[in-house]
Amino acid sequence: MKNKKGFTLIELLVVISIMAILTIIIAASFSSAQTKGRDIKRKSELNSVSKALQMYYNDYGYFPTALEITPGGKFEKGDPSYVYMAELPKEVVKTMPEFNYEPTPSGCDNSVTNKCIAYTLSAGLENRDDVQCKKNNNNECFYYLYSPNFTPAL
Repeated sequence: MKNKKGFTLIELLVVISIMAILTIIIAASFSSAQTKGRDIKRKSELNSVSKALQMYYNDYGYFPTALEITPGGKFEKGDPSYVYMAELPKEVVKTMPEFNYEPTPSGCDNSVTNKCIAYTLSAGLENRDDVQCKKNNNNECFYYLYSPNFTPAL
């Protein structure tokens, strides 16, 4: 009888195949977790912007125009300047759209005073299976937040 001290080629191939399958499964799970994590961050950032907009509304009685809200910029107003958000969120994934602030309905209450009475915030989502995903005509997934005094038409 021979004394075996090593593994056969078949045994090595089986072990390598099992390791490859496990690596693929783990990598797919990790990628999915990263996508969901970035979407949670986007939603959280929109909630923060919404709170800053509510503080602005409490101070002035109207919401800012779209020109006053720039992704990555500072959200401030007044003399002396009051900072509502030191830095507005900016998208980190280059293929995703920036968050969008849109005064609604039709911008502002009238063209004379230009005072916005409601708003819609939106951000793109990577996870198309998200329960809060609303798809547009291009089948892109978006998350929306509305001002408390505005009910969107469904």
